[in-house]
Amino acid sequence: MVDISKTKFIEFLVYPNSISLDEANAIEKIINQYPYFNVAKAVQSIAFKNHNSTKFTSSLKRCSSSSNDRSLLRELITLEKYTSSEKIEEFKEDLDL
Repeated sequence: MVDISKTKFIEFLVYPNSISLDEANAIEKIINQYPYFNVAKAVQSIAFKNHNSTKFTSSLKRCSSSSNDRSLLRELITLEKYTSSEKIEEFKEDLDL
């Protein structure tokens, strides 16, 4: 199993398309350790979606059940390209970062 460092997880936030399927499965360890860490659930869902994994549906259900704004979650999950810095800035504003 792949271990994920803090630096690697931050890299996933910036480049969610770079997550391998093994790394997506390894995020499960973080989610189990920090069950209220919704960002990890969202990143895992994005990775499963990108790899057309059968785990995507269950991951998305778990993520949406603890999400305050499901419309923002849906937009984030269905966003085709994550390279647009304009879109990233818009999400940062929505999340008050």
